[in-house]
Amino acid sequence: IYSSSIFQNSYEIYSSSIFQISYEIYSSSIFQISYEIYSSSIFQVSYEIYSSSVFQISYEIYSSSIFQFIYEIYSIIYFLYEIYSSSVFQILYEIYSSSVFQVSYEIYSSSIFQISYEIYSSSIFQISYEITLILFFKFHMKFIPHLFFKFHMKFIPHPIF
Repeated sequence: IYSSSIFQNSYEIYSSSIFQISYEIYSSSIFQISYEIYSSSIFQVSYEIYSSSVFQISYEIYSSSIFQFIYEIYSIIYFLYEIYSSSVFQILYEIYSSSVFQVSYEIYSSSIFQISYEIYSSSIFQISYEITLILFFKFHMKFIPHLFFKFHMKFIPHPIF
């Protein structure tokens, strides 16, 4: 009885304590270790994957959208500048050059040079031409008939004489 009770009690104590302790140690250590491994590895990996992918994707979306937006604004501004410079300034330059300078050139050329040319041609050349004609006719009327008639009377006898 004693031996059966002591050993039974000892066995129960042993079995209940050792296995309980073993189970608790096992459960607390293995599962804790497993949980820590699982939590530290899986969740860490998951967090790193999530953080590296989502934030990387978010950063790439942000960077690609902001820089794309900046590039598109720059492209639009450059395009507007191209339109403005090629059309507005070109049109203004065309209008200015074709109207103001052309009008100025035409006024200058048609008035100043035309007036100068007309003054020069009508006064200097006209006066020169008129002086030349006057002198020529004066010379012609004065000297040429005299010489002609002198020559005629000298070398070609007149029928009357």
